[in-house]
Amino acid sequence: MTTDQSQTATKFRAHRRTQDLSPGQRSLVDLMHLHQFGRIENMSVRDGQPILDSTVNVVRVVRLAGNGHGTTSVAGDEFELKRLVRELVTELARLGNGKVIRLEFRHGLPFLLETAATASS
Repeated sequence: MTTDQSQTATKFRAHRRTQDLSPGQRSLVDLMHLHQFGRIENMSVRDGQPILDSTVNVVRVVRLAGNGHGTTSVAGDEFELKRLVRELVTELARLGNGKVIRLEFRHGLPFLLETAATASS
């Protein structure tokens, strides 16, 4: 295992609960949870951290015709992170510096991630 892979594996294990997240990571998780279905576009990533600024587009998707099953909320502010959220945090750390072209989320959880690394990454 290379040093980079070892560091990424360590970061993956380190993010087990919401309190383990940085403020930027927590804001991203909260945003997906708030909207439940949609996508985030044009989000910068610096040193593996999401940057939620005015250049970010949040596209909300609403399921119509009774197809929705309602939203599930977690009691309290702190909870164990789902595997998909841990994978998202790991992928952003792996990206380092770049741009999230599109991050789709369903039921408040990341589903699909498209990124572009900066030339210096």
